[in-house]
Amino acid sequence: MSLTTDQEKITPAAIGFLEKAKWPVFIIVFVLLSFFAIRNFVFLSQDMITGDYSALRLVPAPLYPLRRIPNNPVTEKYRAVKHLGADFAQIYFPAQAMSSLGDAYIAHESPDPWGRPSRYAPFILGLCSITICRLDYGPASFANILIQILLFVPALFFVLRSFGIRKYFLPSLLLTEFILFLTPVGLSWIERGQFTLYLAVSCLLLLLGLVRKNARWVFVSACLAFIKWTSLPLAFVILAIYILNSKNAREAWFGMEMASLFGLVFIVLLLPFFKVGIDFVKGLLSQELLDNPEGLSLLEFAPRFAVKLIPFLTIVLGYINIRFAKNDFIALMPYFTGAAILFLLYPTRAYEYGLPSLLGSLPLMLYWNFQLGTNRRMMGNILAASFILFLVAASFSSALTHSDLVGVVIYLVFSLGFIASPSLIAKYAPAAV
Repeated sequence: MSLTTDQEKITPAAIGFLEKAKWPVFIIVFVLLSFFAIRNFVFLSQDMITGDYSALRLVPAPLYPLRRIPNNPVTEKYRAVKHLGADFAQIYFPAQAMSSLGDAYIAHESPDPWGRPSRYAPFILGLCSITICRLDYGPASFANILIQILLFVPALFFVLRSFGIRKYFLPSLLLTEFILFLTPVGLSWIERGQFTLYLAVSCLLLLLGLVRKNARWVFVSACLAFIKWTSLPLAFVILAIYILNSKNAREAWFGMEMASLFGLVFIVLLLPFFKVGIDFVKGLLSQELLDNPEGLSLLEFAPRFAVKLIPFLTIVLGYINIRFAKNDFIALMPYFTGAAILFLLYPTRAYEYGLPSLLGSLPLMLYWNFQLGTNRRMMGNILAASFILFLVAASFSSALTHSDLVGVVIYLVFSLGFIASPSLIAKYAPAAV
């Protein structure tokens, strides 16, 4: 009898101690990881700005070998020689030659140091030509990365606060730091001067706008998506599923308005450079339909026609989820996360530094889990933890396995699991009445 009494006294005390110790432990981990993250960021930033080879001191090393701007009269003119940010070159150098903008979309005629045709819309080149591309190459490529970070972190905080789960901001920020600055994939995103976080914020704001029925966020999402058109398949699926999920005509009409708004933004931003914009669109379509696949592209392992039908198949799977989830849009958040993973494999050239775009799904997954009833909370926790596990594993996968096939399998397994999860949860853990 006394033993039971003692246990009853000890257990609450132990739980109380763990609750009190949780935050000090978190703060220690946060400070330690932040120290190493800032160290890597400083080395990369210094190398991007000055080209002083500081990136050789990164731990871990980026996924891909460092790629520096080669020496030619144009790169020398803009002090770009030996600098990092090779993918940013597809914007920077065409932006310096707006008078011959059409050349930017012609292979071997493009002012890109490697003669690559630009895959960025003329409006983006024009906008950059009067903003960050007025700087020398090093500071401009660094500014591209810094702007993305300064967009994503406030967006993360804003969405978590608007959903009433601000308490998850610091853990989410810690995960973001880890993925971006302490993994091979994240470091390659910075080193190549990529644009991935624009897509993360775009996806985040699109879903926020649909959940809150706020057209302003959908508009901002479309503007950010316009920066990199690989955003379109996922946006198409999200908007289509929102319309199919509508509970009434009013909601369906709102969904159609938002889809029209999204498309209208793209059309309007193409108009100022319409003729050259057509060349840009033709180049994109040619790459997607004719070029040889690279990286983690599904085209390496499946016929092109089958891969290009994936958005429509994804919508069919989404409609199945709608039927099981009884038109609960929030319940579909894991499905959208699975679709986002799948569409990382969709482009003809699919490189792993696209992975940080999935950070845009993090607040929605946390909100979805927060909304679950007690009878579904365990499954929700497992799925949320699986998403974090995937982010970490995929950020190291090719560096550990040295196999694109294994990487694709990892992506597909998690993707299909998330896509199917709303139906499985609805079937095996019915909502409490």
